[in-house]
Amino acid sequence: MARGAAKSQRDDGLMLDTAKADSKNPNVMHSSLGSVAIANGLAIVADLHGSVHCLDEKTGERHWSYKTYAAIWGSPLIMGDTISVLDEDGVVYSIPLNSTLMTDEIHMHETAQMLQSSISFANDNFYISSFSKLLVVPAIEMKRDD
Repeated sequence: MARGAAKSQRDDGLMLDTAKADSKNPNVMHSSLGSVAIANGLAIVADLHGSVHCLDEKTGERHWSYKTYAAIWGSPLIMGDTISVLDEDGVVYSIPLNSTLMTDEIHMHETAQMLQSSISFANDNFYISSFSKLLVVPAIEMKRDD
């Protein structure tokens, strides 16, 4: 396999190939450092080019891709019917977990911190680590339109 080519294969033969990634196309999956989050038959993966992808868990078929403004280093978090993901510019995105993307329902919360981590949730708060701080954001704050 060529350097930079990413392939994975399940026992049933499903293979996702990102070797032909076009760096200017947000609908192509690029390199990812985070884990895949799976719920309701959907696989959510974020990549270093700042795209969040929603794929069918069984077939790998792409339902949608959403381009953020900066690289995503961490894993997406799924809670109920919402995907939360952080970008490097310090924006927390709350995206509805659905096979159809409704961009008018995406909420963005700016933290003013460079973020290269994953997001966690406990006790009605989101926990986010930056280079120098632990941010604790009440869940209610994430629902507001900024």
